[in-house]
Amino acid sequence: MKIKECRLFGIAILLLLMIGTCTCAASEGEVDIRLIGNYSQGSGEIDAFNGYAYISDYNHLYIVDVSDSSDPNLTSSSSYNAYSTAVLSDDYIYMADPLVDGLRVLDISNKSNPNTTSTLGGYTYSYPNSKINIEAQDTSVFLRDRFGINVINVSDPTHPSAVYTIGTSSH
Repeated sequence: MKIKECRLFGIAILLLLMIGTCTCAASEGEVDIRLIGNYSQGSGEIDAFNGYAYISDYNHLYIVDVSDSSDPNLTSSSSYNAYSTAVLSDDYIYMADPLVDGLRVLDISNKSNPNTTSTLGGYTYSYPNSKINIEAQDTSVFLRDRFGINVINVSDPTHPSAVYTIGTSSH
């Protein structure tokens, strides 16, 4: 079974076990996994898209070129407080950012120089060391913290807007 896209919360050194040419042969309950390369900077959430890996580790966002999976190269490192990331296209990355208690949108069309396009605050409440999950699909980003889920419309990444909130309790 070929793995097309994987997510892992853990150590970034395992990055290349999860993307590109990593294969898992599931026969008689055995799994064949081989390390084909590694990148040892940072740990946290990993999202891969079109030959690049995006690694967030609470204090930084690393963009790593993994087009040659045996020789990953750091393209850029930014000191954004990126709790977690979700990639929607080649041009934008969406981050759950505790500094704005919500969403930060980065223009990554120039992978070596990502820039903040917009922020939308007030949609998460972060406690120290708490996790804010983020997922992206089509023109929506979903932020989840311990109080609920927020749906954000990002059809225009320069002007994200809140669509709906599903609360589990108030903060």
